[in-house]
Amino acid sequence: MRQAYEAFNRVGVEALVDYFHPDVEYDVTAAIGPFAGMYYGRASAQRFLADYIESWEYVRMEPQEFIDSGEDHVVVFLRLHMRGKGSGIEVSAETFNTWTMREGLAVRLVVHNDKAGALEAAGLSG
Repeated sequence: MRQAYEAFNRVGVEALVDYFHPDVEYDVTAAIGPFAGMYYGRASAQRFLADYIESWEYVRMEPQEFIDSGEDHVVVFLRLHMRGKGSGIEVSAETFNTWTMREGLAVRLVVHNDKAGALEAAGLSG
């Protein structure tokens, strides 16, 4: 997962989706706004990410903590740094991602607003 976030920060969305299984499920139903929803398949997830990133001048993802469930889940505490397109307003946000992995690729990625929800999704107690 570290490599996935590093690749995103270096190259962009295309590099991140290389870590997604072709049939990945990307769950951003916890988000607020026009991007909230479920995205099925690598192409759909890539379009979502590209559209989201396009709405910002830049987006940087900085993983703060990786929590391995010992099974097939990894919870990542992320700090996001973004600058609004046009406005130039700097935004920092914290989020949690729960990755479900199979054969080295993400088959499911869920965005959470809180650590307890992310841990629960990974089968860990909050």
